[in-house]
Amino acid sequence: MIERYRKEIDRIDSKILGLFEKRMVFSKKIGNYKREKGKLISDLNREKKIILGLTNKTKLDKKFIKEIYRVIFKFSKKIQK
Repeated sequence: MIERYRKEIDRIDSKILGLFEKRMVFSKKIGNYKREKGKLISDLNREKKIILGLTNKTKLDKKFIKEIYRVIFKFSKKIQK
């Protein structure tokens, strides 16, 4: 039984990884655009808006969502530079 659950988690993790990769591709494109237009990489208002929107869409712990997205934003900004 537990092996079945673990296999399902492994499948989900693979999907999540693929989505992270896609997100970073678009993050890099956004970074290129920002540099071309002379815009700042960091947009704290957008980050807050995203986190607020996501925490309102789920029953998952809000702190959990905030922590995950802070890491995602950190690496997105690193890629954008």
